[in-house]
Amino acid sequence: MAHATSAFGWPTLAAWIATTGKRVAVDQIIFAPAAVAAFFTGMGLMEGKTFGEIRDHLHERYFKALAGNYVLWPAAQIVNFSIVPLMYRVPFSGMVGILWNFYLSWVNSRQEKTATTAV
Repeated sequence: MAHATSAFGWPTLAAWIATTGKRVAVDQIIFAPAAVAAFFTGMGLMEGKTFGEIRDHLHERYFKALAGNYVLWPAAQIVNFSIVPLMYRVPFSGMVGILWNFYLSWVNSRQEKTATTAV
């Protein structure tokens, strides 16, 4: 598929946005929701939780984690698909992935604040 190019042979802004936008959209619409759910499900299984406990845990934390995903990954993928040279894309994604896993682990392990009454 040919894209419009500028006088310097670079893709025009519209072509760059269309190509990068499609890649990021596919990643975030299809992969991200499933990956976040798989993380919490897998962690729950490894922690020995029942399916009911896993479901409750997902209910409590899934949307917070997915919101964090939508803050971090679109920006990282736009940079990765548009600026990072091809040979550095996997290491770049790996570095962002380490930060992402820190965040997911924090969301997974933090204790929910419950209302308690003083005795």
